[in-house]
Amino acid sequence: MRSLHLPRVGSASTLAALLALSLACGPRSIDALDDEVGDAATDAESGESSDASTETGESTSTESTSTESTESTESTESTESTESTESTESTESTESTESTESTESESEESTESTESTESTETGPCTDAGEDTMPDPGDGDTGGGPLSNGDACVDSSECFSGNCYVLPFLGGSCGECNEDGDCPDGGCTPPNPFDSFGATCNMGELGAGCTHNVSCAEGLSCSQVFDLAGILQVSGCGTCTEDCECEPGTECAIVFDPPSWSGQRDCIPSGSLADGSYCDPPGASDSACASGLCSPVDVMGLAEVGSCGECLSDNDCPGGTCVPGQFDLVNATLTGSTCQ
Repeated sequence: MRSLHLPRVGSASTLAALLALSLACGPRSIDALDDEVGDAATDAESGESSDASTETGESTSTESTSTESTESTESTESTESTESTESTESTESTESTESTESTESESEESTESTESTESTETGPCTDAGEDTMPDPGDGDTGGGPLSNGDACVDSSECFSGNCYVLPFLGGSCGECNEDGDCPDGGCTPPNPFDSFGATCNMGELGAGCTHNVSCAEGLSCSQVFDLAGILQVSGCGTCTEDCECEPGTECAIVFDPPSWSGQRDCIPSGSLADGSYCDPPGASDSACASGLCSPVDVMGLAEVGSCGECLSDNDCPGGTCVPGQFDLVNATLTGSTCQ
């Protein structure tokens, strides 16, 4: 009797199939049964292989799907990361641009402020402003009987048509009574100590004037004598303030009473001798050799200044301060002395 040849059982499902087939066959030949068992085993293994293949396919499909999902997720994250990075870079770029613009704006404001500060600052000297040329003449027609130097009260009395009046001293006929009468310069006032009337000048140093434009180039018109604000003299000078002078010099009045003229000039400090005119009276004056501008009484009406030895007895150890004098007859000025 032949033994039944059983194929290797790969699984419980294969064994169950073989038992069911054996019961259904009944008393059949061993050979036929063996053949059928072999076929069934083959089919069963084929089925298992198919199932395994299916499971493998499903697993592969699942893994593929998972991989695609992972890639999709990574792609999404990458996209979001890229967008986030671009957004951050864009924000930083915007902030950087705004910061740069702000810095440039502040720099421009600082520059403008600096330029505004530089435009506003001026030199140490005061700007006297513009001066305009006086109107030519004062409409005097002249033709009067009086000659230049003659005493007058009104311009119509003068042949020249100009009567120059000095307060307290009266008037005299002359070439002019204002700068506008002189096309090439200013009008020098009459000298009360001689018989000449007012004359036109070329704007030279010490020439009489009432306007800066009446003085020659480089000179300016300023007051050089003042008697109580009533009797005044102005002349063309080289300066109006100390800041216009070289170091070691100062802008001081140099006035000569006999010629009734003067100017402001840059002179060495301490160079004015005693008896020289100075202003203001009764104070220290570095232009005077003594350092003092002593007050001088004029007819009990006003004071003028003259460089002197003292202002009071305190300046004269063991002595007395004697005031100076202004001699209106001889046009001489003397300063105070210690006695």
